[in-house]
Amino acid sequence: MNAVIPKKRRDGKSSFEDLVSYVSVRDDMTDEELDLSSSSQAEQPHRSRFSRLVDYATRLRNESFVALVDVMKDGCEWVNFYGVTCFHNCTSLETAAADMEYIARQAHYAKDDTDPVFHYILSWQSHESPRPEQIYDSVRHTLKSLGLADHQYVSAVHTDTDNLHVHVAVNRVHPETGYLNRLSWSQEKLSRACRELELKHGFAPDNGCWVHAPGNRIVRKTAVERDRQNAWTRGKKQTFREYVAQTAVAGLRSEPVHDWLSLHRRLAEDGLYLSQMDGKFLVMDGWDRNREGVQLDSFGP
Repeated sequence: MNAVIPKKRRDGKSSFEDLVSYVSVRDDMTDEELDLSSSSQAEQPHRSRFSRLVDYATRLRNESFVALVDVMKDGCEWVNFYGVTCFHNCTSLETAAADMEYIARQAHYAKDDTDPVFHYILSWQSHESPRPEQIYDSVRHTLKSLGLADHQYVSAVHTDTDNLHVHVAVNRVHPETGYLNRLSWSQEKLSRACRELELKHGFAPDNGCWVHAPGNRIVRKTAVERDRQNAWTRGKKQTFREYVAQTAVAGLRSEPVHDWLSLHRRLAEDGLYLSQMDGKFLVMDGWDRNREGVQLDSFGP
């Protein structure tokens, strides 16, 4: 799995309403559209699609549009909102944007233009279909890694692309202290959290500044580590296929595994991951995503 922090406005004028609307309703709005709608907010009042849909649902009193699926152990809600799976810890999904805006106004900002709106995306590889409970755990784990576990958030699962992904909109302002999380090294923290989730749930390892190492360790992807793992490229002493055969495949033959989770973990120990392409399973290099993979079944039974 992978984590992405989209580029955002630098003038501190992002809108909670637009972002919550974007992550929970729309699959077709671009970040540029989000910026344009936010920039016009001060000049003229507007009602986002999120607000219009809420009004529509309220008027029709049709519970099939918005349904509470479950209340998680930590009190967060799992909601089906117009067919979109959402998780949040606000008073309600309908009032989430207003709740966040209220808390943000109480913030102790270092600068007047500091933006309280934070948005990131968690994405899985095309052959993976994590369960809702796994997605929820991934959202909560990444929030905790950022120091945002107690902050207001809304997350929504999108399936409009080949890769299932979840958008997370979070208020950087703590609801009790009023202090704003500076989010130092946020991309690095998310990368490490993704590696931890891959080991926990058996997700296919992805690339990032933190990577898997033998012994279920997670290490920083330094130049030294890259050189060590890609040793077969120097002097043509060992091909990638030979490396896979002598490490992961040899290990699997001596100690077979019987489920996908164990297989992913075993490959990750040697910096490898499994990817599906054209109906075939390929063993890929987790350190060099551009390297051509080798078919898993080519090594025989």
